[in-house]
Amino acid sequence: MKRAKLDYVDLWRITCYWKPSTDHSVAHEHAIVGALEAAQKAGKARFTGISTHKHDWVMRMMETYPDQIQVVVVPYTAGSRKAHARVDPGESGWEPVSGQAAEYDASMVSVIDAVKKNSCGWFGIKPFASGSIFKSLGEADSKTKEEDDRTARMTLRYILANDALTAPIPGIITVDQVKNAVRAVTERRQLDSKEARELDETVEHMWANLPENYQWLKHQWEWV
Repeated sequence: MKRAKLDYVDLWRITCYWKPSTDHSVAHEHAIVGALEAAQKAGKARFTGISTHKHDWVMRMMETYPDQIQVVVVPYTAGSRKAHARVDPGESGWEPVSGQAAEYDASMVSVIDAVKKNSCGWFGIKPFASGSIFKSLGEADSKTKEEDDRTARMTLRYILANDALTAPIPGIITVDQVKNAVRAVTERRQLDSKEARELDETVEHMWANLPENYQWLKHQWEWV
């Protein structure tokens, strides 16, 4: 902040564990929340929160520490769907489990529900699934640029139509991609039936082309 000549930041979020094999202890949670609270009291951060890829933990943090976890930064892709029941890890990844309530709060069955209940801001990362949604798999200025640009806009519109999300955070690397993202914001939010079918086909391509090190994105964040 000193180097940037800032007296305060609008948002400070702490990057937290995400791998299924790693968990924050209660002591970790207290340290995270304590640091965020100290920044708030010192007037250094207007809003505070966390980023993580851990599905159930982010819901518990929102519910347990609503004064400090005001914003979450977690994945939401073109293939993410609202879970209408509790989601638990299964053989093929996170799956909806009907008839079971989450231990921490029976009314919270999805991240979307938890965000709304706790009036939490939500920035959705990985909207393009590491470029897997595109025919070019993320290559800039490819032969499929026009189609990829349309896919990017449809994806951003789909995400913006979710009223629980504050904004998506796409990975963009060229000026044209920035302009295309801005164009998506100016277009209508809801997809028509033809566009919805196109996006469904695109999502199938996306899941099929996820890199090996990104398989967790489908397993943990298809049902949100």
